[in-house]
Amino acid sequence: MDTVLKSTGKHPEQLLFLLLAAIGFFIPLYSPMAHGLTYIVFLFFILFIILRRKVFPSPLPKAKILTLLGIGLFLLTLCYLFFTQNKKEVYIQLDQFTAILVFPLLLLIIPSRQSFTKPLYWITNLFVLGTLLSTLKLFIQALYRYQESGDIVELYYINLGNGIHPSYMSIMVLLSLAILLERPLFAKRKEGSTSLLYQLPLIIWLLLFNTLLASKAGILTEVIILMLYIVKSLLHRRYVKAFAIGILTTFFTATIPFLFPFTKERILQFNESISSSREAKRIAELDQMENSRVVGWRVAIQLIKKHPLWGVGPGDIGPLINEASEKRYRVTDGFRNPHNQYLQTWLEQGLLGLIILISIGIISLIMALQDRNYLHMAFLILLFSHMLFESILERRLGIITFSFWNSLFWIKNLSGKRRDIPVERKT
Repeated sequence: MDTVLKSTGKHPEQLLFLLLAAIGFFIPLYSPMAHGLTYIVFLFFILFIILRRKVFPSPLPKAKILTLLGIGLFLLTLCYLFFTQNKKEVYIQLDQFTAILVFPLLLLIIPSRQSFTKPLYWITNLFVLGTLLSTLKLFIQALYRYQESGDIVELYYINLGNGIHPSYMSIMVLLSLAILLERPLFAKRKEGSTSLLYQLPLIIWLLLFNTLLASKAGILTEVIILMLYIVKSLLHRRYVKAFAIGILTTFFTATIPFLFPFTKERILQFNESISSSREAKRIAELDQMENSRVVGWRVAIQLIKKHPLWGVGPGDIGPLINEASEKRYRVTDGFRNPHNQYLQTWLEQGLLGLIILISIGIISLIMALQDRNYLHMAFLILLFSHMLFESILERRLGIITFSFWNSLFWIKNLSGKRRDIPVERKT
């Protein structure tokens, strides 16, 4: 295998980067290829360890710690195989958590002496390309359905995504927005270069699409990310770019959303729906899309009080929440999850699972601040803010997005920090 790789002129890590770039492209397309390629990356990891274990020095101690933390939720889920009778659900969860196992392991095989800047640059480029293709496809499909039905709702919210949840779509759109604001797309990296002018149509399209998604969490994080890049531009004395982003922020948060009736209604409905939920007892009295979350949070908190340390295990959350919500709120429609990843993890994997999840966020934020990596900061804002309103790690798309990008940013943080000379294999 090693001989074949050398004969093709490709080093193993270069082929790995191609796999990662392909995954980055397929993620926003919501393609099963992203999950399928994850298994190939895992196979690559095994082959790499077997064939190249003597070529590169051992990983940095920090890489080992981050790897253990990154795969923590997978290992914790694995432990439930020994403590639950519902093993089938645990196996399903382990399959979904494949990305949580695979991508942190890359920290052990990608040489820290090697710069990861160029590979990450192209991976992010392909991710943006995938996002643009995905949003255009979904919008054209929505226009076609609108022409067929005459229902304007086809252009908004979950209908716009053709069944894909708006929160997940908003994460893809806003991460692509942050990438575009970070540096030029498909261009040579030059210190101080401004990408805003020629990329302005792409940025406006992503902001408009996020507005049509009408996700309140998405609109809120959109404002935060735009403000983040205003701060970055000011710190780097790029005042024209800061002013331009400020105009975009004002236009797409204080004006544009209110030009679309559906988006406007959802924004104005937020405060009223939250306050009304304090008195309502039946889900029928509440706004189905918003106050049902409040009911889910309350039910999850009640269940956590009964199982504060070890949780209830994978696969048991849905039935328990359904039973509790029906008993107290007379809800018969049912809940799949509490619509909050922190409550989801605590209830599913206990206090230790919650500590692992929060630790990943805190340590990642510290690394992003130390590295002054604004793109990593934007990603953390996106993921951990949306986790307040959605169980992001309940679906494959959220799982692979969470583990894939955070692991790549960890690798970027560690890259170039070790200059050891590779150890030659003795013949």
